[in-house]
Amino acid sequence: MEELCEAFRREWGQKSYLEKGYRTQAKADDDCQKGLLMLKAYYEHNRTRLVPPFLVEYSTDVEADGLLVRIIADKIEYLGDGRLLITDYKTGKDVKRQPSQLYMYQKIAELDPRLKEKIAENYGQRVSSVRIGKMLYYHVPTNKEYAFERADDREIGSFWERVLGVAESIKGLKFDPSPGEMQCKWCDYKALCPHFFGGHPHPEPAPAAAAEKIETLVDRYGRLKERMDELQAQLAEVAESIGRAAKDGGEYAGGEYSVTVKKNPKWEFRDRQAVIDVLNQFDLYQRALSLTLTGITGVLDSQDIPEAARKKLLEQAVKRTAVDIKIVKKVY
Repeated sequence: MEELCEAFRREWGQKSYLEKGYRTQAKADDDCQKGLLMLKAYYEHNRTRLVPPFLVEYSTDVEADGLLVRIIADKIEYLGDGRLLITDYKTGKDVKRQPSQLYMYQKIAELDPRLKEKIAENYGQRVSSVRIGKMLYYHVPTNKEYAFERADDREIGSFWERVLGVAESIKGLKFDPSPGEMQCKWCDYKALCPHFFGGHPHPEPAPAAAAEKIETLVDRYGRLKERMDELQAQLAEVAESIGRAAKDGGEYAGGEYSVTVKKNPKWEFRDRQAVIDVLNQFDLYQRALSLTLTGITGVLDSQDIPEAARKKLLEQAVKRTAVDIKIVKKVY
């Protein structure tokens, strides 16, 4: 336990309180102490059943029905025979949680070909499929567990239909506001919200507004759309400037926000059919697992493919730098 606490303090001390998103050193110190207490309580509660997990903070990208979905699972344990237990840790309020996040983990994990490979690497078992055996929300401050069994096909199908509907709304820039005192107070997107246009709330429309002429509504919609496009263009411009200024990436703190910038090489392929032809020519199609960017890149990065195949794939590839910016509002 002493070694664990010392490792926590050492990790905590590697960043300043500003870099961690705090306004004052005192608030950062207070949360550090809370973190130590939670670690000690967690250890005492679980010490008789602690075993090395299969995977922690497992991040993967999987394409499903035209969506590229990323999950980051806090902990995955292997139950044998291709079955997994996924645990998601929570440190906020102890509230009743819906299983939607766990359903997303189930959907993507059971489609992810990398998990089968990792099972073979870690346990020497070749499994034909991966199946979720159990899922947990674990509330760290209280050490309470909220268990969910694997969702059946009907539940997952209904959940996935909702996901696809949300994705279509996002693509169509359809964001219907659902204003409320608390959610609006902490929302970071007021500038993009018709209800809080420009960050300032509009007064609630009078009942007569329902009869507003469609011509007026069309103009209002157009103005809001123009404003949204302008803000999105500004956001993209600032993101590009951050990417240039950050050089190799890193963490940076402003007055109100801090960001983590990561830069990774990214392959793009110009001609889909040409890539398929190369994979078929060298009998590599199955190794790509699926004709996704991740699958093709995995083949290209493999050390044991024929050089002729690598050369032909590179002829279709363009290597760019992808900039990933994660922003956090500072804790006051």
